[in-house]
Amino acid sequence: MKPLRGSKIVFYKNGKHLGTAFENINAGTFYPAASLYKSCTISLNFGPTFKYPPEGKYKPICELAHEATIEQTMTDMLFFTENKGKLRLDTL
Repeated sequence: MKPLRGSKIVFYKNGKHLGTAFENINAGTFYPAASLYKSCTISLNFGPTFKYPPEGKYKPICELAHEATIEQTMTDMLFFTENKGKLRLDTL
């Protein structure tokens, strides 16, 4: 994997920018996650309606699901076009 120049992962809390965690990360799609220990609780809002909108340019996670569906459909169409509509059983 190749680093994508200018890419970064940043954190926000209640819409306030907490800083950049990583820069020039590998190209790809990254999804937010949380790790908790014992009896902790958190509340996460992945959009599209934000109580505290992040500053600057951002994309809600719900848009990624739509993009993934389109990308998978295009990949399937390309596969079937290249393989003349045949599904190879040895790929399952």
